[in-house]
Amino acid sequence: MYIRSLSILILVIGSVCGAFAQNGSVAAVQGQLFQYNGKPLGYVQLELVPIDSSHYDEGGWRIAATSVSGKFTFFDVPNGKYTLSIKFDDMPTTISPYATYFYPNSTDRRTAEILEIRHGNLIRNLNFKLPPPLVAKKIVGQAIWEDGSPVVGAMIGCRDIAFNKGHMPFGIKFSDKNGKFIVEAFVGRQYQFAGIMFDRPMEYGVPPGNVIGGGETDEFLLSTDTEPITIRMRRAGNWQLIFNRYLGRRDKGRLFEYESL
Repeated sequence: MYIRSLSILILVIGSVCGAFAQNGSVAAVQGQLFQYNGKPLGYVQLELVPIDSSHYDEGGWRIAATSVSGKFTFFDVPNGKYTLSIKFDDMPTTISPYATYFYPNSTDRRTAEILEIRHGNLIRNLNFKLPPPLVAKKIVGQAIWEDGSPVVGAMIGCRDIAFNKGHMPFGIKFSDKNGKFIVEAFVGRQYQFAGIMFDRPMEYGVPPGNVIGGGETDEFLLSTDTEPITIRMRRAGNWQLIFNRYLGRRDKGRLFEYESL
């Protein structure tokens, strides 16, 4: 999964502070991040994103991490219009259990405040207060074949619908001898799970074998009452079709069209 980890945040802090010390960079945007209860929130990544950009790889982004007291600074921001956010083009993680949220208090970028940088102006004292963090929940699942027998050693994928729009990330888990697996996710997010089975066990550093079957769940909204899920897998004659569907572009519908397997 595409996750910008705590180690990256630490590197960002170091590189930004280093740049300031070495070349006297002038701060352009400063503020403080708070939890929903008003307490400062430290060691969290924030993004200053040009209004015409929507994905991290499009460039122009400025990244900053909050200090232990929740304070943040973006240095040398080029002239332009930006939105300030947390988890933009990213999904919640155990390190940062938040959905995308925009300054000052919006889940919708269209209603976020536009910060305009021009002529080296300095924007100060932004107080950015987040909603409560998302609640984590363990999802219990089982992968089974058409006859109800467990799929042992299936590679399990979990797709966060809002973030993984075009692909199914695999490798988070493998089903055990009973076909079961446990994955932690967040209440209030939509998910889809899938399983894919190879003709030999996966080994580190060794290319996978041929695909012999696969299946997926419907998309669902995770709640505190969500029951155990089942991935119903089918053996497939056309393994290349399954492989292509997971690696290729997802236009619409289910990842597997069983009638074609």
